[in-house]
Amino acid sequence: MVVPPEQASDTTRLKREAIFIIDTSGSMSGGSIKQARDALKIALGTLKPTDTFNIIEFNDRPTKLFPTAQLASGSYLYDAIRFVDGLEADGGTEMAAALTAALENQPEQSRDLLRQVIFITDGSVGNEDALFKLINKNLGPSRLFTVGIGSAPNSYFMRKAAQFGRGTFTYIGSENEVQDKMARLFTQLETPVLRNIDIAWPGVAEAFPNPIPDLYHGQPLVITAKLNTYSGYRDKAVRISGTGTGGEWKKLIKLDEGANHTGIATLWARDKIAMLNDQIINNGETDTLRDAIIDVALVHKLVSKYTSFVAVDKTPVRPVDAKLKGKNVPNARPSGQATQSFAYPQTATPAVEKMWFGVLSLLVATQLWWLRRRDLMAKSEQEASHA
Repeated sequence: MVVPPEQASDTTRLKREAIFIIDTSGSMSGGSIKQARDALKIALGTLKPTDTFNIIEFNDRPTKLFPTAQLASGSYLYDAIRFVDGLEADGGTEMAAALTAALENQPEQSRDLLRQVIFITDGSVGNEDALFKLINKNLGPSRLFTVGIGSAPNSYFMRKAAQFGRGTFTYIGSENEVQDKMARLFTQLETPVLRNIDIAWPGVAEAFPNPIPDLYHGQPLVITAKLNTYSGYRDKAVRISGTGTGGEWKKLIKLDEGANHTGIATLWARDKIAMLNDQIINNGETDTLRDAIIDVALVHKLVSKYTSFVAVDKTPVRPVDAKLKGKNVPNARPSGQATQSFAYPQTATPAVEKMWFGVLSLLVATQLWWLRRRDLMAKSEQEASHA
């Protein structure tokens, strides 16, 4: 576990480019869109005049506030506040285009620039793997931070997206938490304590996570590793290095300073299974990856996508001769979501528009068929009269 080193009060603050992505699809209706607007306005208030920023809102398609990132001052901030106040939830959820817009045309990375993408959404999508692959491929020097909004966000997507983006995930469950959690998040984002972290192990090691994310104030970084022959390295040390605002930082951790706990092997095994699952997301499922996950899960007695525990309850719950009764159970709606009956279908595709487009297409096809049939009949009658 690496704890952030203390920073001097006069450390140089790095210049930031902050790209805010806000979800305005139908699933964000009700309390979620209000929380998202409040969170975004708080985020804008943390920017310094030397920072640059842009806002991308999306539902069926993404919309950029500015063509390129602008300085966080004057009329640009005023326009941004007006833009945020006018956001409403409606339409489908097309995240891929919004993420592509945020990660394209990135400026050249320099030592004095932080490029951070802050993604505010409830994560109501069904194509998580495709989005993870997009983030992993196009991230570049940027860092992606996800902010989960609403009473029932897609936590799996939000956490994994932050992991592929080498950032962090923040969950805001109610309007009362917006101020505190957004302020805490942006205090961390203003100055990462360590970047470009590298760990030199004494010998061959399987270490996770890989790549190593940046280290932020208040968030210790936990690395699990398995050395090939640990007993020969107990008198040696792990060398950790990184880039801080004050320059290079290094630390030695002797292996014999730690305590032995059987649970550490389980933590490492969970991390390895997570890494193998990420490889499946990026490269597709193969027999080799499947077998590797099963081997680790069975040795360490873990649940995975290919292994599970089976519990057998022999306690009778009803008389054997009693008949079963069935009934329909309505789906539970997340707290705070709008009560319209069309709220759920609306988040996937613009179903109503597509239905009318289909009806119109059917009418056009019918009209063309009728005209074609009329022409053939007229031609047939003309040929019969000539005969």
